[in-house]
Amino acid sequence: MSMAHSPNDTEEVSMIEQLPAIAIRIENGTFTCRDLVRCVFHLSETELLVLNSMDETEPLTAGEVGMRIGRDRVTAYRALEKLVALEIAYRERKGGKNRGYAYYYRKAPGKDILFMAEQRLDACYTAIKKALEDEVP
Repeated sequence: MSMAHSPNDTEEVSMIEQLPAIAIRIENGTFTCRDLVRCVFHLSETELLVLNSMDETEPLTAGEVGMRIGRDRVTAYRALEKLVALEIAYRERKGGKNRGYAYYYRKAPGKDILFMAEQRLDACYTAIKKALEDEVP
């Protein structure tokens, strides 16, 4: 089952471009860990939905993930491949000698995802600090 996506679902916006909206949500007390993960990894709503549908121990196929989130297998596959490229999900190939193989995906441990998020935040902070220092006479 395929669902229509909003423009915000597919377009990538850099973390720095998101700062004004983030600042408002932080001031309002509505900025969540979900927002942080989406921001630092540049995830679409679908990609975040896929990540949240997985766990660290039970490997799933793209088709199974698609069923869990109510999307088609191809949409789930694209999101999973991005999560693998970001190293916040893992892919393993399983199959036998007499039949084909399938890829199974699982989420990286939460502590690893948070560590990578922290590294990305530190890099963003460093870039912002340098930009400010370069602008100050």
